[in-house]
Amino acid sequence: MSNARDFARIAQNIDSSGRSANTNQPSFNILSYNASASSGASVIGENGNNNQTVSVISNTGSHFSTSTGEFTIPVSGIYFFGGYADQSTYSTGPAIQLKRTDTGGTVHDLSFQSYIYSTSYNATGVSGLYNFTANEKVRLFYHHYNGVTSTNYRAGFSGFLIG
Repeated sequence: MSNARDFARIAQNIDSSGRSANTNQPSFNILSYNASASSGASVIGENGNNNQTVSVISNTGSHFSTSTGEFTIPVSGIYFFGGYADQSTYSTGPAIQLKRTDTGGTVHDLSFQSYIYSTSYNATGVSGLYNFTANEKVRLFYHHYNGVTSTNYRAGFSGFLIG
C-alpha cells in the first residue's frame, strides 16, 4: 500500500468513486405507533407491546426482531444507534433510553434517559456510537413515569454497522 488513503479505501471497502462497496452492511430502520401506558416501559419496535404497531422500513440482514424489539449484533464492531419519540401528555415524566444486553444477559444503559417535558406533542431523541461484540442486543425503551398515561404517538429506532 502506497499511502494512508489507499489503506483507508481498502479497510472500509470504498470503490474508486468514493462510494461504499459494502451494500449488505447490517442495518435497520423501524417506526412505531401508539404505545400507551401509565407506568413501566415500552420497548420501541416490539409489536403489540403496550398496543404499539411497528412498521419495518429496512432490515438488512434481518437482525432486528419485531417480536422482541431487539437488534442482535451480528459481527463485532462499531455501530451507530439512534431513536426518537413523539408523545402527548401535559405531565413531566416520559423518557427514552438506549440499552444494551451483553452476551451474559446483563443489561447496561447506553444513553442517559432523555426526558420529554410537560408540553403536548413534544419529542426527544438519543443517539451514539458504540463498540459491540457479536451477539449482544440493543433496545430502545420508552419509560412511562408518574402514573400519568402517556401515549407515544410515533417513535423511530435505527442502527447500522460502521466498521
